This record gives sequence, C-alpha cells and structure tokens, in this order.
Amino acid sequence: MTARWITCAVNGSVIGRDATPHVAITPAEIAADACAAARAGAAVVHCHVRDPATGRSSNDPALYAELVARIREVDEDVLVHLSSGGGGTLPVALTAPAVAPADAAAILPPEARIAHLVPAGADLTGLDCGSFSYGTGGEVYLSPTDMLYRIAELLRPTRVLPELTVFDLGQMALAAEMRSLGAVPERTPFSIGFGVVWGAPARPSALAAMLDLMPEGVDWGASSKGETAHRAIAPLVVERGGGLRTGIEDHPTLDGELVENARLVEEAVAVMARVGVAPLSARELRARLGLGRG
Repeated sequence: MTARWITCAVNGSVIGRDATPHVAITPAEIAADACAAARAGAAVVHCHVRDPATGRSSNDPALYAELVARIREVDEDVLVHLSSGGGGTLPVALTAPAVAPADAAAILPPEARIAHLVPAGADLTGLDCGSFSYGTGGEVYLSPTDMLYRIAELLRPTRVLPELTVFDLGQMALAAEMRSLGAVPERTPFSIGFGVVWGAPARPSALAAMLDLMPEGVDWGASSKGETAHRAIAPLVVERGGGLRTGIEDHPTLDGELVENARLVEEAVAVMARVGVAPLSARELRARLGLGRG
C-alpha cells in the first residue's frame, strides 16, 4: 500500500513576524498552531523552538520539552517531528579569517544536535543528507557524512525515528546508501525538498530523477519552498505516491494571501482529494512507522 500523509512545517527557524503575523514564536503559540494543523488533517507537525523574547532560533531543551508537553495535553496522536538542524549554520567570509572563532564554536557536535529529542518526547527528526550553501550569501549548512552516520547511530536505541531529508541528487544517493547499509531502520521515511536555493527545482524532471535514485518500497513525501513551487509539484508528488509537507516554514501564502497553518493543511488535503487520495491519520501513520505513543 502506498502511504501518503501530510506534514505541517509549523514555524521554521528563520521566518519572522515581519514576514507573516501568523508565525508562532512561544511554545504555547507553536503548540496551539500545531494542534490546529493536526485537526485540519496533518499527521505530523514539524517544529522549531524560538527564544520567546527575541523570536530567534533556539536549541533550548526546556523550550522543546514545554512545546511537546503542551501538544500532548491536547493531542496524544499527532506525530511530533522536532528539528535537529540547530548549531549547523556557519558564516564564511571572503576575507581572513574566513571563519570567526565565535562562529566556529557555535557549531554543535552530533550529541548536542539531538540532545533535546528524547527528553522532549519527539517521534521523528530530520537528517539533512549533506552540507550545502545556504541561500545567496556566505552561509553554509554543515551536515557531513560522518556526522549523519553518528546521529543515526545515536538514535538507533531510542524511540525517535529519523527522516532522511534530501535537497539534490547527491543527497538522495547518500540517503539511499545509508538505508542500504542499515544505518537507519528500514521503515525510515524519505523527504524530498524542492525549491531550496541551489537545490533541486520544483520540476517534473527533478522529481522523476529523485524517484529514480530512491530505494524501492520506502515511504516518502515532498515539500517546496514558495507557493509557486508548491503549486507546481504537489499534485505530481501525490500522483507518484508521495505525501505532502506544507506549512508557514515553507510557504506562508495561499493564493498570495498570508494564511494560518491550518488553512495550508486544508489545501494539501484538497490536493490529495483531487486525485482520489485521503491522507493517513496520525494513528494510521504511527502504526505504519512502528511508533507507539509517548
């Protein structure tokens, strides 16, 4: 059976209130938004935490724990997907020193990147399968191969299931290798990200190439940065057997209007309905992925 579900990327680590009034900042806001997305049809909610005072990205384990606890007070079933990407972005200058000591010191080792997951009660986390240039400036997101294998090793004895996230063909090849070598459980899903600057474009040819490299029999979904890219690729993803990721982190607008996450999830449900598909519920997805509650 082909599994299709909806993931809502609730708030991300970058988008702020200057971009949309609907982005959630505090644990209470993020939890409320996540639960609204779940009621609209999302089986998975992907969340980052922010410093409530500044709105900036945070890795504070206490904030993650509060967030998940607040979600669980309302919804016991929705799968909580917490970010493990914090501490990985490195600014590189064109003049010496290329890397400032303070910036280098902020890069976290594998154990620190995932230290919040188990205590907070995460169900899923993403493994970004490769480093890449971040946007058009001098920032690089670091996710080297040995770090990925180490994180996968650390997650194996826990109840947190990794999701292999890829943004180009080389990353898909790495993800496929990790699965073939048994570095991650066979039930590990794949997530394809389109529309990221210098990553795979949201085109049918790019989707076909990704699926050609993806191992047979894996559950997968896809997301796209920006509403135009999402509109272009989402129906094709569903037709090819994939699930959909949507949400303010990826594209905060619908028909050019700034909307809340629940509305974006409703749109994803409608995309699936147009090809005769009903998304899996959180309970159905938990059973499929072998993830019990709590």
